[in-house]
Amino acid sequence: ADCIDSYQPVRLPQLPPGIGGLFGFWGYELIHWIEPRVSVYAPEETDLPDGLWMQVDNLLIFDQVKRKIWAIAYADLRDPNIDVNVAYQQACDRVSQLVDKLKSPLSQQSTLLEWTPPGTRKTELEYTSNTPRDRFCASVEKAKDYIKAGDIFQVVISQKLSAEYAGSPFALYRSLRLINTSPYMAYFNFGDWQIVGSSPEVMVKSERSPDGKQLAIVRPLAGTRPRGKTFAEDEALAEDLLQDPKERAEHVMLVDLGRNDLGRVCRMGSVKVDKLMVIERYSHVMHIVSNVVGELAEDKTAWDLLKACFPAGTVSGAPKIRAMEIIHELEGCRRGVYSGVYGYYDFEGQLNSAIAIRTMVVRPSGDSKHIVSVQAGAGLVADSVPETEYEETLNKARGLLEAIKCLKSS
Repeated sequence: ADCIDSYQPVRLPQLPPGIGGLFGFWGYELIHWIEPRVSVYAPEETDLPDGLWMQVDNLLIFDQVKRKIWAIAYADLRDPNIDVNVAYQQACDRVSQLVDKLKSPLSQQSTLLEWTPPGTRKTELEYTSNTPRDRFCASVEKAKDYIKAGDIFQVVISQKLSAEYAGSPFALYRSLRLINTSPYMAYFNFGDWQIVGSSPEVMVKSERSPDGKQLAIVRPLAGTRPRGKTFAEDEALAEDLLQDPKERAEHVMLVDLGRNDLGRVCRMGSVKVDKLMVIERYSHVMHIVSNVVGELAEDKTAWDLLKACFPAGTVSGAPKIRAMEIIHELEGCRRGVYSGVYGYYDFEGQLNSAIAIRTMVVRPSGDSKHIVSVQAGAGLVADSVPETEYEETLNKARGLLEAIKCLKSS
């Protein structure tokens, strides 16, 4: 964050938040650099980086509510010898270049989306898992043994599903927007590989309150049901979720973990739960969500906030360190992007980030084809039923798999 902290941007109230800074991700294995006690599997030559952030100072921002686009370029005046007029003109030129790109016509190939609605494709999408059903269920039983022994209260065990895909990675993003729209849609193009995200869950967020306080926010999302086929069934499933003792206990544990994480970097006594256990609905599933907020301590930055909360308890467990040790034992491989974080850290020091769940990783596989990987986990507690937890991982992955299946090139 040092490259960002040297900036002192002029804040224009008419502009939206997140106007330039660092955009990118941290993979799950980066926890080893924050908490060296946590073991991670060493990367192989073909593995992706543990994290990658890009400094962005020329950007387009599209407000989907106001239907308005901003073209923004920064004039860097940190060098005391720079000619202000020259820097200003260079920034204006970059804005003009962005506008020219918007005006230029797109090719038919880039705009055409060969897409069929969910449920209309006759063929099933073929995919493989890195964790067969019987092994996943055995891992659930082993995790329950650790819970009964008092090592942990809760842990998240996941499986990774991979499918072959012959189309454009950006078409996957467009398909996902149609099927599984979420608050944290994302497309990161790193050249020969891509991240396509539709996370429903904020990792951490920092923002200024109206009275100038620096607020830190986490929103634990835990407890899952599939969506109902009718309004009445949907309401019944939501009520069943809210009344389920197992789901409530798991959620409360994660709210407490979020409070503890914020307590490490927030002013003493400022951390509060201002929204407790409400239902949020998405295309294929619904979740219980709470909101935890605190006032960031004066000697802490948003970057400190991210490190204090990483990875989220909703994708690791509680207590967090021991849960991650058990994940290392039971999953037996690197998670990579999954359960890490993606988002931005802007020039003003504000952070907005999402947990890397409901997220695809697209990699080349030769012959102009790609391998698309989707990973999903289930939160395990003492009375977890292995088969039910296995099905939960499939429910969470279903929207992303459907986005692949709806494309002609799948």
